[in-house]
Amino acid sequence: MLYLNMKTFSEVQRELEEDLSVTDHYGRKFRSLEAMCTHYGINKNEYLRHKENGESVEWAILNSHPKKDFSIPMDHHGNVFPSWRALTEAYGMSYETYRSRRNRGWSLEKSLEEPVRKCKKKYSSITEDNDASDGDDRAYCEEWASWSKKNARMLRDYIQDGYTYGEFAEWLRSFLTRPEY
Repeated sequence: MLYLNMKTFSEVQRELEEDLSVTDHYGRKFRSLEAMCTHYGINKNEYLRHKENGESVEWAILNSHPKKDFSIPMDHHGNVFPSWRALTEAYGMSYETYRSRRNRGWSLEKSLEEPVRKCKKKYSSITEDNDASDGDDRAYCEEWASWSKKNARMLRDYIQDGYTYGEFAEWLRSFLTRPEY
């Protein structure tokens, strides 16, 4: 039966209050449940409700957050920062790079731990030389970019991120030859 290990709200609350130190899902110890809930900015009763349903500590903490968008600037080690910019600067990257990686579906850990590619030129544009050996690829990419402003922005952004015209052309060819395109 599914409810064999279920505890009542009062049992969970009593267990947590009897234990002088509460441990979160990262192994951090807190002097009380209230201290842990305050640290994560969550409601104690909401946390207890999740625990009563048999959820893990991590799940209970994450799903007890009032905004549920996990807007607390916290890294994958559980370190809380004053802002997302402070968090990304601590990992040696810009906030824009971090958001771009998250929007591409990267995990929090991979977004922060993956080294940032260094651009050959800090402010290169699609009209400047990127790589002399990319002549044909560059013409191919620039022709595609001329189709719309969106394409031109996309090409410029990739080149600014340090990709060569050859790398972009390879991606573009695979994208344009997909069966549904």
